[in-house]
Amino acid sequence: MNQMVGDLLDFARAQFGQGIPISRGKMDARKVVDEVVAEVAASHPKARVHVDASGQLHGNWDSTRLAQALTNLILNAVQHGSSEAPINVAARGLPNEVVLSVENQGPVIPAEKLERIFGVTGQDLTDRAAGDHLGLGLYITSEIIKAHGGTIDANSSDAHTVFTVHLPRQQHH
Repeated sequence: MNQMVGDLLDFARAQFGQGIPISRGKMDARKVVDEVVAEVAASHPKARVHVDASGQLHGNWDSTRLAQALTNLILNAVQHGSSEAPINVAARGLPNEVVLSVENQGPVIPAEKLERIFGVTGQDLTDRAAGDHLGLGLYITSEIIKAHGGTIDANSSDAHTVFTVHLPRQQHH
């Protein structure tokens, strides 16, 4: 229930042009990845999540918000991916950015749905409100990444879906 209320607050802030508030601080993305994967493993013991990290993963980001975004992406993979195949989480430190990706096997997301996967419509809210979440996770994840000056995209083909996040090391004004 708290998650649902938090999602609604974040949704309202983003919809009314305020954006999702972030509080930057020096952090290690590898630590956040490890914590989120441990949390998901505890709540979904059958899910197999593999982590592959390399390079310098430090940056000036909001660790709580990045954990929220990564949790949304991994839980999305748990929910929609094949339970037979592992979820692969990668963190790559590049000179100007850190790239995080979450890959799962499962049904291909049709192109027309992929185009609007980070958006929200009134229909999405009414369709999903009966469940335990509002279906706002990918929208909120996208808004968190935007607040950091980053980008997120999704690709789905050949029974693989990959969400890729690019987080710039330097804040652009």
